[in-house]
Amino acid sequence: MIPNGIITAGLQCEQEAVLAFPEEQDFLSKLLQKARGGDNKAFEEIFHLYERRIYNLIYQMIGNADQAADLTQDVFLRVLKGLKDLRVDEAFNSWIYRVAVNMCRDHIRRVRRVRIDSLDQGRSQDDEDGGTIEIPDWSGNPENLVELDEMQGAVRRAVAALPEHYRSVVVLYHLQGKAVAEIASILGCRIGTVKSRLSRGRDELKRRLENYVAGNL
Repeated sequence: MIPNGIITAGLQCEQEAVLAFPEEQDFLSKLLQKARGGDNKAFEEIFHLYERRIYNLIYQMIGNADQAADLTQDVFLRVLKGLKDLRVDEAFNSWIYRVAVNMCRDHIRRVRRVRIDSLDQGRSQDDEDGGTIEIPDWSGNPENLVELDEMQGAVRRAVAALPEHYRSVVVLYHLQGKAVAEIASILGCRIGTVKSRLSRGRDELKRRLENYVAGNL
């Protein structure tokens, strides 16, 4: 049976900061109100707040930097057009992620292939509200660095091979640092559905990584 540590050590990314404090949400709400009124500078600030994390999400989903950049622009164009219909400012974060995930799904279905090339930080397997996993510092041992790089490559390929409905949950949870409840809001499904897909996605990753582990024991 494949150890969970193989997956968590291989799933690595830089988790993005989120709007966690009331004053930050107040700031965003003011920007949203101005942007809805046609203030281009306010929308530009919103763009700069979210551009990196939306780009990273798309890149992790489709694995192509140029296409991720194009899709990121498309996401913000769609957000600009739909901003007037957003009734609750607090829902903006989940909404923009939902737009991005849906555009990734459309893209994946069009090209029928996906690679994930940026997996930089792990997430715990059992904490549904998050929590990072500490990756050991192997920098002093070149052999370990090679082994870690090979392991990450194996995990990238395994994630890329996941069915889309599992992949989106794995990316949002393990790479974007989203809690189960927020993922449910983003994907428009029940919390139980997210938990089920996350569990099955992990099982599928383990199955796909068995050959890698067996060859390195």
